[in-house]
Amino acid sequence: MNVKITPAPLAGTVESVGSKSFAHRALIAAALFAKGEVILAGITPSKDVEATVNCLRALGATIVEGETYRVIPPTSFPKKAVFPCIESGSTMRFFLPIAAALGIDAEFTGSPRLLQRPNDALFETLRSGGITVCENRFLSGKLQSGIYRVNASVSSQYITGMLFALALLEGENELVLTGEIVSREYVDITVSVLKDFGIEILQTERGYKIKGKAESTVTEYKVEGDWSNAAFYLVAGALSGPVTVTNLNQKSLQGDRAILSVLAQTGANITQTATQVTVKRGELQGFSVNAEQIPDAVPILAVLAAFSKGETQISGVERLKIKESDRLAEIITTLQTAGISAKHENKKLIIMGGNPKGGKFFAANDHRMAMMQTILAAHAKGDSEILGAECVSKSYPMFYEDFLRVGGNYGKVEG
Repeated sequence: MNVKITPAPLAGTVESVGSKSFAHRALIAAALFAKGEVILAGITPSKDVEATVNCLRALGATIVEGETYRVIPPTSFPKKAVFPCIESGSTMRFFLPIAAALGIDAEFTGSPRLLQRPNDALFETLRSGGITVCENRFLSGKLQSGIYRVNASVSSQYITGMLFALALLEGENELVLTGEIVSREYVDITVSVLKDFGIEILQTERGYKIKGKAESTVTEYKVEGDWSNAAFYLVAGALSGPVTVTNLNQKSLQGDRAILSVLAQTGANITQTATQVTVKRGELQGFSVNAEQIPDAVPILAVLAAFSKGETQISGVERLKIKESDRLAEIITTLQTAGISAKHENKKLIIMGGNPKGGKFFAANDHRMAMMQTILAAHAKGDSEILGAECVSKSYPMFYEDFLRVGGNYGKVEG
């Protein structure tokens, strides 16, 4: 789907979609640890959620989708299974250790880009437990209870996958983290969900101790709203507004809640209650932020910087190169196409604010790039075209419906 965006101020109210991070973890916990049926509310269907649902079905779980998700755990696990991860890095990195813990001969499938994303540190951990890994997508063998080490400096998803795996093993197991932890808040979400489903986890100086083989009595669970996707419309409020986003937990563990502190730093006007945030335009100034713990927020932070006066410096951006696209390069290309000075220098993304213009943008099959480009185009001078905008379905299928709801002007373009 290619879309044409005609600039128009954005104002109104949208409801935050369900947190994809919580949805993945709640679905997996319900299928692996619950004694019986669990009703999950608040999940927004998306390609990534579909990947996790299909992998759980490969394990033998029954999942009925509707306004809520009804999860019935497997009565037994298969000896062999194919895990269709589509384009979801989270799904693949969670199920690699899960399959190993269950002793399943596993094949992982997905897009070429997904299968190219780095998992070497995770494979090293699995191999230390006797797992055979072939061609980076075939597994055989079974993990045993014990102490495992994982490099935490590449992806927090490795840690989450191992926590799920160790919770499936007998006795007390330990996960030792090496290297500087990135995106720690995602690990905190994992620990929170596992505890909600009855898993005993103790944080230590080295990592975590997990008591395995627990059974959960949870029968209902509510997934909270997503701060990562809400950030796109909160920034839209700062550029025109006012925009209100509802269904947000102000005490959330989600790292991207930090968008509020960045917006405040720029001079945007923010009001909030326990469940919603309203952002109005202010005299926006360039800002400085370390995005090491909030990499998914960088695309929309780049848009905010493009419309802010002066220079913005965003550090902690190196891992953007290994996302759904080389997101760092794509952000720079997008901004330069819009006539904004942007460069990667001294491990920082440096942006000089100005007056963005419309242009032809390529979403690079990356949902966050398509959403970034749409919010940018809505406030730029002149019409824009975004090629491949359908990729928003990876995390936010109704993004363009919400775009219209707040006054966005777009149409589909043939070709």
